[in-house]
Amino acid sequence: MIRVNAVLGKELTTRMRGWRAAAIITGYLAFLAAVSLAVLSSPSVPQSYAESANLGKNLFTWLAGFQMALIIFVTPASTADAISGERQRQTLDLLLATRLSSLSIVLGKLVAGLAFDLLLILCSLPLFSLVFLFGGVSPDQFVSMFVVFLATTLLLGSLALFISTVTRRSGAAIVISMLCTLGLTVGLALLSIYLAATTASSTPGGTPPMPVTAYFDPLLGFAAALPDSMFAASAHFSAGPLHLALWQDQVLADLILSALCILASVRLLRPHWVLR
Repeated sequence: MIRVNAVLGKELTTRMRGWRAAAIITGYLAFLAAVSLAVLSSPSVPQSYAESANLGKNLFTWLAGFQMALIIFVTPASTADAISGERQRQTLDLLLATRLSSLSIVLGKLVAGLAFDLLLILCSLPLFSLVFLFGGVSPDQFVSMFVVFLATTLLLGSLALFISTVTRRSGAAIVISMLCTLGLTVGLALLSIYLAATTASSTPGGTPPMPVTAYFDPLLGFAAALPDSMFAASAHFSAGPLHLALWQDQVLADLILSALCILASVRLLRPHWVLR
């Protein structure tokens, strides 16, 4: 018999119960469907395969852009109150008094918080499949974009869980998580653009290397996974010996940052007494 994490089972039962989960999924899909209708409501009908492929690329780009924006704004709120909420309700000490390890508690809270976000991403697959009716997007690009979505969700959820472990109030944890998310996405994007422009001005005639800060920005992986991406010819870390794509580099960086946030949350969750 498969043993399920007690924290995960309790959190999933609480989060998925009631009408709120169904209402959020319905509203989420209705929003993406409205975006699809807006893109496809062009008065001109494609007259050739090239025009149909361009329409498919535009539809995929718009759907992926709005999905990425929703992931950035929804994911931090899913895990930002995981530990701080227990501390605010004064139930964290009871949870720590159980036989569950700190790793089990952290992973249970993380998986339960991200399960609903992953459900939203999976529910959007039928809308994204409309792209294949027009062409212009290969299955490899389709899969790579969803891998970027999953890696970004894991990174932002792990970061928000770490902030929840540090803070004492759920409201403060949510606000700080949103600010850190904007700094990690928009802030690093602006910093990377500035560093790339500075490097390009100092090395004329050649392709400037990718700044180190860009590898930790989820928006870079999103932009690199788009069809006909402008970053396809950019010099990046593992383009030589490992022969990885740029979005794969960014996914690896997301996994490393997520692991560091999870380990830090496990370390800070339970106090460690030191004998003097």
